[in-house]
Amino acid sequence: VFSSSGKYLRKWGKSGSTWGTFNRPCGIAISPDGKLVYVTEAQNNRVQVFSPTGKFIRTWGKYGSDNDGFYWPRGIDVAKNGNVYVVDQGNHRIQVFSKTGKYLKTIGSVGTTNGKLNNPLDVAVSKDGKLVYVAELGNARIQVFSSAGKLLTVFRLSFLLFS
Repeated sequence: VFSSSGKYLRKWGKSGSTWGTFNRPCGIAISPDGKLVYVTEAQNNRVQVFSPTGKFIRTWGKYGSDNDGFYWPRGIDVAKNGNVYVVDQGNHRIQVFSKTGKYLKTIGSVGTTNGKLNNPLDVAVSKDGKLVYVAELGNARIQVFSSAGKLLTVFRLSFLLFS
C-alpha cells in the first residue's frame, strides 16, 4: 500500500492458498465507501476481501463453471451500490455478486459475436453504476453492457505493429 504521493505505507499477505494468502493475485478494487478491498486470485479461483489495513474479512469462489465458480478470475470492480463485478476469464463471463459474495447474475458467455465474450481481462463500472465496460483479449474489443447485462455498444480495437 502506498500513499497518494507514492510513499510506502504497508503490505499484507504472502504466497499460499489459505485465507489471507495469495496465488497469482490479478485484480484489486476498493468499495465506494473505502472500507473494503477486494482481490481476485487466478490460481486460487477466488475473491478475497480485506479491510484497508489488510485484515482478512471473507472469501468466496472455487474452481468451476457454476454460478459461484471461477476459472482464472482477473479484473474486478465495485459498483456504487456495492455489487462486485468479477471477470471470470476462463469461463468467458462476468459474474456479479453482492458485497458479501452472494451470486446475483452473469453477464456474457463464450463466443465471438456481439454480446459474447472471449478471454475477458478487465471490467469497469461507471460512476453511476449503469454501465459495465468489458475489455476482451480474444475479440480485441471493449463491450459496454447495461448493469442488467444488455449489450449497448461495441468498440473494436486495432493494433498497429511497427518493425
